[in-house]
Amino acid sequence: MNDLAQLRGKHAKRFDMFDANDDGMVRQRDFTGLAERLVRRFRIPVDSIGAERIRAGYEVSWLSLSARCGADGPVPRARFVAALGAADLACRIGAADAVAIRECGAAVDGIVDVEHVAEVVIALGAHPGDAPLIREALKTDGELLPLTTVTRLVSAYFADDTPSDLYGRSSSH
Repeated sequence: MNDLAQLRGKHAKRFDMFDANDDGMVRQRDFTGLAERLVRRFRIPVDSIGAERIRAGYEVSWLSLSARCGADGPVPRARFVAALGAADLACRIGAADAVAIRECGAAVDGIVDVEHVAEVVIALGAHPGDAPLIREALKTDGELLPLTTVTRLVSAYFADDTPSDLYGRSSSH
């Protein structure tokens, strides 16, 4: 598979993680629902600054996606994948995911346990059976990583600079 096809596969994988009802479209409620699912799953106080940071990250990601696609409604898979090819949108989604990892309690004194990162990525929408792949993609740097390393890996994923399995197996849609 060439580099561009692999990169598009990564973008399609991230689309699939947002597409909660698997209908081939993402909506604002998919982004909002993801933020709320993370807050509940990791027992973040709903009125805390951490919960607001997670919500804001995905809200800004949705607004950037809709602006990029010129849509105020659902965005189909092909348009999402094309839009994610734009560096600014890819960086926003990567940053939102990195904030989620940080705020969901993955970092203690700036250090992240690979197991917990895999748990957060599963909560983001990756298949639970992909947890070993996600852990292996992160373990190249050790079992415990600085949060800055995880943030760099998550953000670089969308630019094709990190292991393909960071978010689990690519789908076959």
